[in-house]
Amino acid sequence: MTFTDIERVTTKLNLIHKVNMDELYDECSTAKPILKRLKEDAEDEWKSKGVAARWVALFRVADLPNMLSITRHILSIPASTGCVERIFSRMANKWSDCRNRCSTELMRIYNWHRAFFSHHRHSPVN
Repeated sequence: MTFTDIERVTTKLNLIHKVNMDELYDECSTAKPILKRLKEDAEDEWKSKGVAARWVALFRVADLPNMLSITRHILSIPASTGCVERIFSRMANKWSDCRNRCSTELMRIYNWHRAFFSHHRHSPVN
């Protein structure tokens, strides 16, 4: 990946205001040999890592704040709409014609409560 590619992505995602482009250029120049070394040192391990794990490996050995900002943004984009579709499905089940007097605030609290407790029910207790 070249600086031009990263610059294009930064522009398309409207992240120009979040990064310093001059520093980003320097970071790209710094990252290139580090990535090459990380790949060569443990090629099989590198190939088995996912995208996020590869970025983590890079950011552990180099201070690249602008690249980190862009990477955080990109990796936070959901790969699918499944989560949002589940929320709409749940809302259709709970906020039906016979339950149309529920306020949006009540439904927001209900969904938060349900998500919070279903998440913690599956988490190990320390």
